[in-house]
Amino acid sequence: GLDNVPYLTYESVFDVDVLPKRMCVVGGGVIGCELAQCFARFGSDVTLVANQLLPKEPTKVDEFLTQQFQADGITLLRGRADSVAKLDSS
Repeated sequence: GLDNVPYLTYESVFDVDVLPKRMCVVGGGVIGCELAQCFARFGSDVTLVANQLLPKEPTKVDEFLTQQFQADGITLLRGRADSVAKLDSS
């Protein structure tokens, strides 16, 4: 769980001194989509876990963002995150 891995929140993520090699963003709301695209364009390997992108918007928005995020190199995992685990020290 989160108590066993280092994590950042939307409040602390921009305080990092070094660009993360990879990042997993949990949630497809406005903040999650913004963070995923921002760090992908900075050069991080980003995975976004979400049932739907911008769920308060029409379904067409999800379809458009899915295409754009794939073009940006973001890996989309549809569904909910049940747990997190640290892979290595990077």
